[in-house]
Amino acid sequence: MNQNDNMTMTYSSIVAKDGKPKVCVRFERKSEHKLDFAEGILPECEMTSHLGFTKEELVQLKRYLVHHKKEILMKSKDISNIVRYFQGDGDTKQYNE
Repeated sequence: MNQNDNMTMTYSSIVAKDGKPKVCVRFERKSEHKLDFAEGILPECEMTSHLGFTKEELVQLKRYLVHHKKEILMKSKDISNIVRYFQGDGDTKQYNE
C-alpha cells in the first residue's frame, strides 16, 4: 500500500456483538475495475474479512486500527448518540455519557 492509493474508511455506530460493544470498520479502494475491501472490528483491532488486500497490507491496516482505536471509538460514540437521539424523544442530555 502506498500513499497514492485512494482508500476510504468507514465505521459503524457502536453495535452489540456477542453481548459486547463493538465498532465495525471497513476499508475500500478501487483497483483494476474492482473494489477491494478489508473489514475489522474494534476494540479488538482484528481484521475479520478481506478481498484484494495482501497480507502485508492487512498488517498495516491492523496497525492503523491499533494506533487510531481511541479516536475511531470516540467518533463512533458520537454517531451512536445521534442515532439514539433520532430514535428517542429529542433530549440530548441523556446521550452525553
